[in-house]
Amino acid sequence: MIRRRHLPTALLTVALVASGGAGQSLRERLDEEAFLQGLVDAGMADVLEHVLTTEPPANAVLADRFEIELLRLTLPDLDDAERPAQLNRIFTQRAGLIDGYPAHPDRGIWLADQASDLWFESITPGGSILTTVFGRLPRTQRTRLVAATEQMSVAAAAAERAIDQTILDLESRPGYRTDETLQLKRRRLARDEGMRRVPFLRGAAAFMQAFLARDDTQRHRHLQLAADVLEPLPDDLAGELGQRAALFATLARIGVGDTGDAETRLEAIIANPDTHPSDVFAARLGQVQLARASGGGRAGDDRLRPLESRYSGPEHLFHRLILVDQRSVTAEPARRFDPYLAFLERETGVDPDALRQLIFERLADAAEDDTPLESLPAIVTVARAERVRTDERRRGEAIALYQTALGRAGVSAPVRSAALIGLGRALHAAGRPAAAVRSWLELATNDPRHREAERWLEAAATLAWRQHRSRPEDPEAAALLQQTLDQLLARTPPVASVDRWRLLAGRLAATQGDPEAALTHLRAIDPAAEVALDARFAAVGALRAHANDPDAPPGTTRFTELGREAAQTRAAMQAAAATASPRRAGDLRFYATELQVIEAEALLGAGEPIRALEAIAGIEQTPGLEPTVLASALRVRIRASQAADRPEEARRAVGQFLETAPEQAGVVLDAMLARLLDEQRRELDQGTPTDEVTTRFGPEIAPLATALDEWLRSADLDASRRAAYQHRAAEGHLASGQTKAALRLYDRLARTNPHAAEVLLGRAECLYRLGADHLAEAIVLYKRLAAGGLDLGHHFYWQANLRILQILDLVGRNTHKIVPQINRLRAQDPTLGGVRYAVEFERLERKRG
Repeated sequence: MIRRRHLPTALLTVALVASGGAGQSLRERLDEEAFLQGLVDAGMADVLEHVLTTEPPANAVLADRFEIELLRLTLPDLDDAERPAQLNRIFTQRAGLIDGYPAHPDRGIWLADQASDLWFESITPGGSILTTVFGRLPRTQRTRLVAATEQMSVAAAAAERAIDQTILDLESRPGYRTDETLQLKRRRLARDEGMRRVPFLRGAAAFMQAFLARDDTQRHRHLQLAADVLEPLPDDLAGELGQRAALFATLARIGVGDTGDAETRLEAIIANPDTHPSDVFAARLGQVQLARASGGGRAGDDRLRPLESRYSGPEHLFHRLILVDQRSVTAEPARRFDPYLAFLERETGVDPDALRQLIFERLADAAEDDTPLESLPAIVTVARAERVRTDERRRGEAIALYQTALGRAGVSAPVRSAALIGLGRALHAAGRPAAAVRSWLELATNDPRHREAERWLEAAATLAWRQHRSRPEDPEAAALLQQTLDQLLARTPPVASVDRWRLLAGRLAATQGDPEAALTHLRAIDPAAEVALDARFAAVGALRAHANDPDAPPGTTRFTELGREAAQTRAAMQAAAATASPRRAGDLRFYATELQVIEAEALLGAGEPIRALEAIAGIEQTPGLEPTVLASALRVRIRASQAADRPEEARRAVGQFLETAPEQAGVVLDAMLARLLDEQRRELDQGTPTDEVTTRFGPEIAPLATALDEWLRSADLDASRRAAYQHRAAEGHLASGQTKAALRLYDRLARTNPHAAEVLLGRAECLYRLGADHLAEAIVLYKRLAAGGLDLGHHFYWQANLRILQILDLVGRNTHKIVPQINRLRAQDPTLGGVRYAVEFERLERKRG
């Protein structure tokens, strides 16, 4: 504790220390010790550091003393993580001072300072006294306190001896009986140190050592010493410290069985206004101990119950935890951990993670580490898992402990829930997100009313969504996300963020091809919710999928509904963009432009191609238009022009696009062709004849492929991008029946990448379609592809095998090999590669069978 006796000097120091004054400096006018002490008392750490650095005291003792004081001045500015290291520096440096000057007259005071700092700065903070005396002390904390109290006890005992010797030395000095200065120093030393501070520190150390002792003999000895030393002190120690001495002395007497007037003493301590609130609480717990001693466990519980009501506020969490420790101490052995479980379930106003840490710190040390887990309650296993969960090196051990606890028979719901929470966290940290999701999902399923079920279910949904987003093709990831969302959306009452999860569920259903389920989720969202506009946009997307469903009954009603919803949502987004943040406004304008395209699509689907063209007129002039949106708009324009029987207008639309947005031409045309070619492939995979597919998609694909081909002639591109665009244009030419144009591009690609499977197949397909004069070259290419096997790719392998047999059929050679080869292929795959190929294989089989 910083001493205050030199405060006037400190104030003078503040005014004059930097000035130097006229004539002598302040430092020269005051003695050096008083000057430095003045800086300490004023709390001027920066000035003290400057003085010690630039003008260190010539006296080595003073230099060491005030280096220690400087370290002490900085303690209040340190956080909990930094304090232990700073305290260790203080203790180490002061120990060096004490050992370095064994005959110094202030050595007893230094020893008392060491004991005092150990008590007030290391032992007392954090409620350690209450936990040691009345609670369940975690092992790591116990180890630290045992060391600190032992050091304190040694320092206090040595201080007592040193001060006694210093007093004898003073009394034996010549002229002592007539020297008032020496007599005053002796009186102060005897009174302040010998009769007050040092006895308190000795007694406090003995008191703590008693409750940290491992056997009853040591405990009784320390308690007796504490009682004997502390009992006389309240008359000499004023205020809070005197009441603490009285409290410790009384509790020590109770501990050795001397309960005589303990109740009266405790009542006096409680009633005294100088008693610190934590000591009042300790005195009341002392009354509980007295009741237990005289009336047994039930009497103690009767005395404990009013305390649980008195200390029920949010500011009394630590006190309530000590009371739970008390409940545990008196419970039957089989039920001694139940109070902690009840506490975890009951405390709703406290951060759950912090509460779990407090509880599990106690439970993890409930038995020695070598005690077999099967002989301990499952909650202890969970607590031990929690202790090592955050240590990356021991995370596997933590997971195994959680699983052991969950595998025990008869595990209570609270213990199971605690284990599932911890297991999920450990699995997540170990890089096993799917397993973590299942753990938290099990918590919410088995214990839906658990105070943290909602929190961890939302964490599971978030994690499952990330997994699905990173692996959209993984059916297990999608199923797990769906299962988690179903559980989350079924909670009653709904979670606070339910609309956000409804939006996610709607989007998931839409991607899974279930627009009706998507609309159910999206339309349940509160119109005033923050995600309402996002939900309306997603709903339009679901309506779009529903309108374009090939299995839907014919009619235009669904397109009319789509157009209406798109127009209304677009208007709402434009209005919201006017007052939104710049980033949000940009998103809303992007969505609004996409809705403009969807509205045009709806008009086209409803049989109004002219209105569709009007709806997207001039859309390419929109600032910052995304290539994907522009591609969709261009496609609608082409399809609408064709539907309106204006083929030239469709070609002009492509040409106009190339003129107005040449920098986006490659990206947009490539995206449009990719989408159309994918749709075409899906039709072929369903068994639709090639001629029919070409007739349906060809008119839309042809102008796009031609435009991309022409744009490439003047575009400035690197070799890899040029090759990618050339391949897309070649695919488009081939898919729309423009075989010679396709072959020209494939030949160009073959010059730089002659062994690429897509180039070999493209050239082969062109040659096959050009007819008899080119079939010999085509079959060579197909055989190369077939020889590559399925490792080359499903489509390459089956298309090549099919074409080889079709060519044999066309030229009438080795036709007797066709059916046996089909049988060999069927043995490899009974579906013959799928409907797309099976139809043609079976046609050949019937013809040549």
